[in-house]
Amino acid sequence: YKEDLNYMLSRANSLVDAMISVCKHQEALKTALNCIQFGQYVTQACWTKDSTLMQLPHFTEKELKHALDGKKNTTKTIDKY
Repeated sequence: YKEDLNYMLSRANSLVDAMISVCKHQEALKTALNCIQFGQYVTQACWTKDSTLMQLPHFTEKELKHALDGKKNTTKTIDKY
């Protein structure tokens, strides 16, 4: 199991690039954007359910809680922050 996981993670960027290329050729913009976002999550080692703020350098759960509390829990993404 661990060997398979390591193999897939070592090839993840190439696989995501291939998915984006297929979407580009099929003119599937929304799917391409989802693939790009997924690639960012894989690169940053985040789950898709995590806030995009967690992709910022030195941003931990503590800083995320502070950011959300400071904005009255309306900020869930980098765009809204």
